[in-house]
Amino acid sequence: MPTSDRALLATGDNQGVVMLWDLATGTPIGDGLSASTGTAGLPVITATTLRDGRTVLVAGTRHRHRLRIWEPKTGTVDHIALDAGLTCMTTAGADLIVGGDHGVLSLPLARH
Repeated sequence: MPTSDRALLATGDNQGVVMLWDLATGTPIGDGLSASTGTAGLPVITATTLRDGRTVLVAGTRHRHRLRIWEPKTGTVDHIALDAGLTCMTTAGADLIVGGDHGVLSLPLARH
């Protein structure tokens, strides 16, 4: 995940915890995104930098119908409920493209 000052790697575990790692040093950055209700399972993760310069990370699991949008710099976490199970996701600029068991959905991240 590129940021303005360094490249980071996001990893997740089966409990739904997401951690950021500094690629240059191999050390964790901060406390990470802790698990919350309904987020257990190996996460699907993507990240993007929005037009206003904020970097956000989006995490969800294949077994749940909810996404978490995390801004690591501020610690802000928003949630998006889905009507379908998540199969994959990516970003296209400030839009989140979500593949689910009922098709593909595009969501604007700029409002978060």
